[in-house]
Amino acid sequence: MGEKYHYLRFATTFLISFIFTLITFNSIDEEFKLQPYLGLFFGLLFILLGNYFRNLKPNYFIGIRTPWTLENESVWKITHQFSSILWVIGGTIMLLTNIFSQNEPVSWYINIAIIGMLTIVPILYSYLKYRKLN
Repeated sequence: MGEKYHYLRFATTFLISFIFTLITFNSIDEEFKLQPYLGLFFGLLFILLGNYFRNLKPNYFIGIRTPWTLENESVWKITHQFSSILWVIGGTIMLLTNIFSQNEPVSWYINIAIIGMLTIVPILYSYLKYRKLN
């Protein structure tokens, strides 16, 4: 994976550090609202990863790693092109929801629903493409 691996290592370390910092602020100040920041951060993360998925080659470390995507390179490519668009749209909706929503619980439920969609839809899509090609 070359230089991409080092970029992902840095991004993962940053993600864990950012979440740890938010949790620390939340434990110090009980009026600090953790959920909107997490929603914004995960929205940005999905947008960045979605842009990264376009050029991702088959590997066992990152991506939509289902048995059928790992077995068939064309299924991998089609799935990641589709997932790239889906993740950018989902991340953008998460960002906008957390920026403009006045109701925190509703925005949190929307975020959870989007994260569920961003995980389940690419898996189903890759399986359907695999079945279609084989």
